[in-house]
Amino acid sequence: MQIRSRMSMSADGYVTTPSGWPALTADPAFVSGESHGIREFLEDCEAALIHVVVDSDPAQLLEKIRAANQGRDVHLIGGPRTI
Repeated sequence: MQIRSRMSMSADGYVTTPSGWPALTADPAFVSGESHGIREFLEDCEAALIHVVVDSDPAQLLEKIRAANQGRDVHLIGGPRTI
C-alpha cells in the first residue's frame, strides 16, 4: 500500500488560482469534463483520506488505514500543507 497524492502547480509555483481553483484549470489546454489523468491515477486507489487532524502518532493512523483497506493505495487529498 502506498499513500499517493496528486496536485497540479503552475510554472511560477502556485497550486491554486486567485479564486481558489486548482492551477490546472488556468491552463489554456484545460478542458472541463476530461480526466486529465485522474481516472488513471485513481485506478489503484481503494480509499481517500480527507480533512484528518492527527492528534496522535501518524504511524497509528497508517496502521488503521492498512487494517481498513484491501492493500490497495490510498489517495491523500489536500493541498501542499496537508501533503
